[in-house]
Parts: sequence; C-alpha cells; structure tokens
Amino acid sequence: MDIPAVSMSMNQIRLKQEVGMSVAKMVLDSVKAEGADLLKMMEVNMEIIEGGLNTNVGGNIDIYA
Repeated sequence: MDIPAVSMSMNQIRLKQEVGMSVAKMVLDSVKAEGADLLKMMEVNMEIIEGGLNTNVGGNIDIYA
C-alpha cells in the first residue's frame, strides 16, 4: 500500500468536496438574495396597482341603452 499516494488522493477528494460545498453555498445565497429582491419588487408593484385603482369604476351597469 502506497500511503503517500492514498493520503494525496484523500486530500484531493476532501478539497473537491469543500470546493463543491462552497460553490453550493454561494449559489444558495445568490438565490435567496434574488428571491428577496423579487418579493420586494412584487410588493412595490402591488402598492402601485392598489394605489391607482378606482373603486367606483364598474360598480354600476347601465342596462337602458
């Protein structure tokens, strides 16, 4: 058994796992930030829509035409 070779292989595997986890964490943080931004944008749009609604429109129908 070549102990130095096994040790190097194990270290390479550990490094690949750590890099993979780091990239996954970065992606997760990015997705969370994008989701939060999307929610903020939707809230602002709803405030704009609700503020511009005229509640008197469509309340009456003229059936004598």
